[in-house]
Amino acid sequence: MMEKQKFTQLAQFQPKQIEAWNTLFNNQCKYLLYGGAAHGGKSYFLRWAAIGLGMHYWKKYQIPDVKIGLFSEDYPTLKDRQIIKFKNEMPDWLGELREFRDEGFAYKLRDAYGGAMILLRNLDDPSKYASTEFAAELVEEITKNPEETFDDLRFRLRYPGIIDTKFVAATNPGGIGHAWVKKKWIQKDPNNPDPEQDRFFFIPSTVYDNKFTQQGYIDQLKALPEQKRKAFLEGSWDIFAGQAFSEWTVNTHVVKPFAIPKEWKRYISMDWGSNKPFSVGWFAVDYDGHTYLYRELYMNSSTFEEKFGEPLTARRLARIILGITKKAKEDYEYTTADPSMWNKILLGEKSKDDTGESYAEIMINEGLNMLKGDNDRINGMAKFREMLAKERDGRPRFQVFENCYDTIRTIPALIYDKHRVEEIDTDGEDHTYDMIRYFFMSRPITPEEPNRKVNLIRAFKMKKISEMNSEDEELYEGY
Repeated sequence: MMEKQKFTQLAQFQPKQIEAWNTLFNNQCKYLLYGGAAHGGKSYFLRWAAIGLGMHYWKKYQIPDVKIGLFSEDYPTLKDRQIIKFKNEMPDWLGELREFRDEGFAYKLRDAYGGAMILLRNLDDPSKYASTEFAAELVEEITKNPEETFDDLRFRLRYPGIIDTKFVAATNPGGIGHAWVKKKWIQKDPNNPDPEQDRFFFIPSTVYDNKFTQQGYIDQLKALPEQKRKAFLEGSWDIFAGQAFSEWTVNTHVVKPFAIPKEWKRYISMDWGSNKPFSVGWFAVDYDGHTYLYRELYMNSSTFEEKFGEPLTARRLARIILGITKKAKEDYEYTTADPSMWNKILLGEKSKDDTGESYAEIMINEGLNMLKGDNDRINGMAKFREMLAKERDGRPRFQVFENCYDTIRTIPALIYDKHRVEEIDTDGEDHTYDMIRYFFMSRPITPEEPNRKVNLIRAFKMKKISEMNSEDEELYEGY
């Protein structure tokens, strides 16, 4: 039988875990992220936090048998990180682990402590919990899941008689969900905040916060390649294991907005999406072929309707793109777009736009000059990397205005495909990447600089040879 004591003593929480536990009971905190690096005691904290929440709800509301969900990405992970631990760590007087007829596999607290049931589940198909309500949800390695999984779980975070439901997640940086987790908890979106943005709290924990970590393991982490070391040892959310474009840095690839000369060539590019976000970007190309993404539009169907007051359709999106461009008094060469937009709209997926035309045809009829994008993903990734690379002057060929938040957020969060290292994992948030990739593969034209020959001769006479590129040198020789 448990003697009267603080729950943190029963759980034998370490200082950082105590900080996370206390933060969880801040009235403002509803969504807590704990960890962010290897061996910070994340799984242990989730396990005991589930038990503590069960006790808390019994003490506060006197509601017996409260349902709490503890989730892992798949059953092998659930078994190794939680089920076996419940068997070995929990005293018999506290509860029992077994298969229940109605609730399935669960750890159930004894009736003296409220009888809360910690339902042990995996996330191979979150929709199968559609009819279940949880007073609290705790998720391991949340970055291994798409944002849709979080949305499914969030919808089920409700329980009769309980007003302070809690969501607790733990993870390392990286994975297909890195970008959306970073947006919710680490670097919040100032332009499109979550409706409950002020209720997301992050408590970082690293290997140094776990007193049971042996020095040999720390030395192993220190010896890892840079990406893995920064993620697992330091908890970096900017460089992490599996990152596809580690060469991307804010200092190099993000610039403050400036007035774009009217002589530069302008282009638009688009990756279509309805349930998933669509991404539209406006580009400018200078006299030397440097490309700037200076404006973006990134939304899903629900955020589109909230902002514009109408459901998302291809026709409405075309009108908005043209309206934005016209209002800015801009001329553009063409719009590259997702090649799937040229597929005919299928019967059974009818919308107000379903006239037998493709989305591309609908947009073209609205006046948008459309060019079918090249979807060669392997060469597209190579081109993307080439554009990120620095040139002799230290600048890359591609830079992004700092107001393009979603591009800045999602590009560095992309990871490699598990089976094809020359490809991006398409389960991640790759919509801005695809939009930019279509544009790069369209071979945009570099504008001719006014009086270029005169300027080059002047530079040549002043012996500024270091400012010349190969095209300049050929021009000098021809001149």
